[in-house]
Amino acid sequence: MTDRVLGAVLVGLGLAAIVVALGWDVRFQGDPVGPKPFPMLAGALLAASGAVVALLPGGRVAWPAPRRLLVLMAATAGLIAYALALRPIGFLPATAIVLTAGALVFGASVGRAIVLGLAGASVIWALIEHGLDIPLPAGLLS
Repeated sequence: MTDRVLGAVLVGLGLAAIVVALGWDVRFQGDPVGPKPFPMLAGALLAASGAVVALLPGGRVAWPAPRRLLVLMAATAGLIAYALALRPIGFLPATAIVLTAGALVFGASVGRAIVLGLAGASVIWALIEHGLDIPLPAGLLS
């Protein structure tokens, strides 16, 4: 039963991604298709994967311990907060915070987690901002 519920949720999320992407109409001079293809492809793959999970369920599902479920829910809430914080506080601070938190979850010491968060955010920012020439939200740093 768990596989079918998860599969249905994944199909719903995939279809929602496709519907949202269909509503986008942003065209750039050098890009005639705009930003639609990637989320539509990702939504289609997610929906197809969800359908496979729902229609071909596996064996008995072993749920994680309650503590592990809390960690998973906290990680999900953290990623939602990250997405909401990107514009107001900017890419660099938001990414540094989420990378630091992720390193702490995986057992890094506080010092190493902070270094990883700052260095990782800086490298990712440089690759996207300068390597791909895609502007990222500056937020508090503007």
